[in-house]
Amino acid sequence: MLSKGLTILASLATLVIGRNPHGPVPNTWPQNYSGIPASNYSPEWQSYFEVTEPLPNVTAMLSRSFAGNMAVDRQGHPNDTLFFWGFEKENGSLTAAEGERSDDPWLIWLNGGPGASSFLGFMEENGPLHVTNDYSIVLNNYSWDKLVDVFWVDQPVGTGYSTASNDGGYITDEDQMGRDFLGFLSNLVAVFPSLKTRPFYLTGESYSGVYIPYITKAIFSTPNPPVNLKKFAIGNGAIGSLSVFKELPTLTVIETYPQLINYDPDVFNYFKTQ
Repeated sequence: MLSKGLTILASLATLVIGRNPHGPVPNTWPQNYSGIPASNYSPEWQSYFEVTEPLPNVTAMLSRSFAGNMAVDRQGHPNDTLFFWGFEKENGSLTAAEGERSDDPWLIWLNGGPGASSFLGFMEENGPLHVTNDYSIVLNNYSWDKLVDVFWVDQPVGTGYSTASNDGGYITDEDQMGRDFLGFLSNLVAVFPSLKTRPFYLTGESYSGVYIPYITKAIFSTPNPPVNLKKFAIGNGAIGSLSVFKELPTLTVIETYPQLINYDPDVFNYFKTQ
């Protein structure tokens, strides 16, 4: 069982710092705990992922939750995993059988970065626990798991508690990120079968404005997608490079008042058609 007290809360405060962006990338691998099933992902894994021990310094009652590292199934990189922590809206809502609770939505939250742990959002925004300025832990009465089943996921591989091998295991573009996430989703719904057909909401902020469209692209490019994506939501999203944002005010002037800078509108219209 994943009864490690999760060690998450003991080290969450350091997680916000993230990995060192300089120097060689680390070679990381998932920690396997006693009781790990020998079979492929299935509902048998629910008891392994279930968080059963009290969390350090947390006395409040929390919803039943499940956490751990799950493979993305990228060929040649078995240590590439995404770390998740999922909370039930109500007891049994995540462990329902396939076809049950078919109208109940579920949700994934992603932070951005790129390379930011989604537990920044968990700790400071929409998670059930918040870490205060003095590093004490308090209950969040407005946590999203009061409304739906929610998973906070560290991604891409190598972000936060997720793992990646340093022999080409890290992503080099967003298309690979999308394929990795699709592999993660396939394994997640194998463990929690009701999620296959329930309405799925994909949400995030910041650089998730890039992540989410690519994940959506990967889902809809798959003949038989593993999830029933119904909605996505992006808050304060980054949808382009820094250089694009620097030039956006200029574009507004060119489109609206080209005479202010003696700009030929025909030139701009030509570029728009290319």
